[in-house]
Amino acid sequence: MSKTDIYEDKTFFGDYLESTSEKDFFAEALAKRIKQTNAKTLLDIGCFDGTLTKKVALKAYELGSPLDHITAIEPAAAPLKEMQNSLANMPAGTKWDLINSNMDNFLNSNKNTFDWVIASHSLYWMNNVSENINSISKLGKNGAIVMRDPGVLHQIEIKYRPLMTKKVKTFYSSADVVEELNTLNVAHTVQSFSATMNVTAPDTSQFKQLAGFLLDLTLDEIDPQYLESLHKELNVKNGKSSYGIDIIWIGETVSS
Repeated sequence: MSKTDIYEDKTFFGDYLESTSEKDFFAEALAKRIKQTNAKTLLDIGCFDGTLTKKVALKAYELGSPLDHITAIEPAAAPLKEMQNSLANMPAGTKWDLINSNMDNFLNSNKNTFDWVIASHSLYWMNNVSENINSISKLGKNGAIVMRDPGVLHQIEIKYRPLMTKKVKTFYSSADVVEELNTLNVAHTVQSFSATMNVTAPDTSQFKQLAGFLLDLTLDEIDPQYLESLHKELNVKNGKSSYGIDIIWIGETVSS
């Protein structure tokens, strides 16, 4: 799970995470299932600055099902430190373990299991899809993997990344994860919905950062000559772009 220098930019990700509509939708859906399954422990793989993790914890608390223990892993140190500093504002009673580690190292060394394991937008650039999905499916009684569907954003990533770098990486969509779960015979169901994000003009620094995020490239690797055409393919209307999201529910929760 690689990270680029844009992951250290608090301004970009603060604006991006606040502008996307999917976080509240997923947090609400997950909190209801946490209550239904009487869950007490949760692992978040790739938590970044904890925006989603904290939303889930607060939603579960509001539903009367507070989590006892939350473990969150993130390879970028700066956002994890920001998350640590923000926990004082969270309801008391939940133990938080924040771990600065990449996914592969954590999965190889972790011996604990959890009531819930979530991975929101952290599995696009896996080194070993079969091994990673198998490990995640065994980590908890229930799981939720959130990924973009094979639609417009997936096609943009496939098209534009090779134009800007010779570094070869495999990009996965929700369809690849579902295929792997089928191969592993892991019970799952897919919940699809449409989300929106704010998109600025193609000549802005914010859009260059968004392109780096979508393509998993550093800002130095972004070739400006492609930004206008990339912007057009996002079909931006009134400063927003729509995209498809899949929540892949795993384990006991598939029957809920």
